[in-house]
Parts: sequence; structure tokens; C-alpha cells
Amino acid sequence: MANEEIVSGLKNAIERGFSLDSAVRSFINAGYNPSEVQQAASMISSGVSTIMPIQQDYYETNIDSKSQTPPSPIYQPRVKNKGRTWVVVLLSVILILLLIGLAAIIFFKDKIISFF
Repeated sequence: MANEEIVSGLKNAIERGFSLDSAVRSFINAGYNPSEVQQAASMISSGVSTIMPIQQDYYETNIDSKSQTPPSPIYQPRVKNKGRTWVVVLLSVILILLLIGLAAIIFFKDKIISFF
């Protein structure tokens, strides 16, 4: 009997749109025993499975699959962070000002001490 973890992983890959062949290659490349992976693949392709169906993940249960495609390892939508850009610029300016102040204190410490 094939490893249930492999069977579940292959089913999950197929549900996400990958071919059985590419999923098998992925498992073998990940270090799984090739004979166990082939056995699990033959069980899936023949429709015989002794494990319970895997649970649907968050995206399949909470997003209408007709309106949006589920995320895949190949496509990750880019999140625009315009607000973060200004924060990074502001913090960089503050850091530069602090470094200039530290350098001034180091170079002019005698004059600063005599001032007080």
C-alpha cells in the first residue's frame, strides 16, 4: 500500500491544477521513494484510494472558484505598499540625521563640554 501522505499530496497537487506526472516528478525530486510515489500515482489514476478525501483548504472553501483562481506556487499576486515606501524614506532620513549628530558629537566633544 502506498504512503497515505504521498497519495494526499498527489491529490492536492491535482486539485490545484498540476498534472499527475509533474506532481510525481516533484515528489521524487523532493526525496520520496520513487517506487512508493509510482504506486500512489497508479492508485490515483485507477481511482482506487484507501484514505479519506483530504479537507479542502481555505481558498477552496471561502472563495468562489468561478470568480477567482486559487493561488498557485507559480503566480503570487503582488501587494502594493505605497504607504510603506514613505515610512522607509522617513526612517532613513531620521537615521542619517542621527548619524550626522553622532559624528558631530564625536568631533566637537571638547567644544560641547566647554559650552556647559
